[in-house]
Amino acid sequence: MHKLYLILLLMVLIFCACSELSQPSQTESGPESNPSSQLGDEQKKDEGDTDSITDEVTPDLDNANPTVFTAKEILNFEQLRADWTKEQMEEHGFEKQVNGPGGETTYSDGRIRYVYFDFYDAPTPAIVDVYGDIPGPRGIKVGDAFEDVLALFPQEVDWEINPFGTLYGNFDPDAEEETKALSAYVTTYENRKEITLLTEKVLPSLRIFFEDGKLTHYSFFLISAS
Repeated sequence: MHKLYLILLLMVLIFCACSELSQPSQTESGPESNPSSQLGDEQKKDEGDTDSITDEVTPDLDNANPTVFTAKEILNFEQLRADWTKEQMEEHGFEKQVNGPGGETTYSDGRIRYVYFDFYDAPTPAIVDVYGDIPGPRGIKVGDAFEDVLALFPQEVDWEINPFGTLYGNFDPDAEEETKALSAYVTTYENRKEITLLTEKVLPSLRIFFEDGKLTHYSFFLISAS
């Protein structure tokens, strides 16, 4: 009887041991102990961080590579009033001044001046001068630094050593007018500078004036005086 009891006890112990061996270990199969799973999560996290850093340092290529100046940018200037007659200027309360010897009539509101060439009997403004704090093409405005404005336009030629102060294009003051199209140049006078930008047909054009390195005003030339 005693032997039979021992045999039964031994069989129970063997059965329990086999049952434990057949069950999978939670530690081995759990996600926390799976190195490949952890590595995948870390890689995804690192990739996400890399993308966000790349987005932050990506340069603005439009600002880094400015395009040549075009007539469309002038025509988009809201206060250009290129088709206004003298009568319309007077109806809207612009102050009138007549320069008889110079053959010009001007209308101004203190910020913008519209110049009519009387010697041409021009029915619309020939020149539009902007002196007030009104943003112009590419956001230029009174008070801007010369270097900042210069950076808004292509610099294909070193204007400081070029005989004509050329920035881009084929500007040559003695060449035929049509060859000057889509060009720009800088003119200097002691403490003053000018940037001139000629469009597809030369006119309309834009001239930007600086004194002591600061923008004082800019002018749209719509009609030639020659």
